[in-house]
Amino acid sequence: MTDLVTFVQDRQDWKQIDLCGMYIKEIPAGLFDKCQHLEVLFLSLNHLKTLPADFLQNCPNLKRLYLPYNRIEKLPPKFLENCKNLERVDLRGNYLKALPSGFLKGTPVVYLDLQRNQIQKLPVNFLVGCNEVKRAYIAGNQFDVESVKNCKRAEVFNFLL
Repeated sequence: MTDLVTFVQDRQDWKQIDLCGMYIKEIPAGLFDKCQHLEVLFLSLNHLKTLPADFLQNCPNLKRLYLPYNRIEKLPPKFLENCKNLERVDLRGNYLKALPSGFLKGTPVVYLDLQRNQIQKLPVNFLVGCNEVKRAYIAGNQFDVESVKNCKRAEVFNFLL
């Protein structure tokens, strides 16, 4: 864990950090607090189950977040709330069962990948307020078909049920 903290602290001015496949099990709270210039973060192929409540809260320039193929079961309540430049979020291949209220609301996300999770129901207001989303990949989940049909932004979905 100390090595991870040192690794990130030594790169706090970088625009891109790649932590793929490092067998990370936990992200310490505040790990990215001083990464104000961070635009791209790769955290795929790790063993993450949870993310800290303050995850990326101080990364206002983040544009792309890659978290595929971890073991994430739940996202923090204010997940990515302060990432006002976010364009791409990849959460495929995790164990997500639900999405937090207001997920990505107010962000300029264009591309969202939630494929191959365990999400059973989409909130009616899913992606409302995310007007820039052009594609949301949601295949490979356990959706209640009605929750998908009733979703107000269903026109952006790319999936097979």
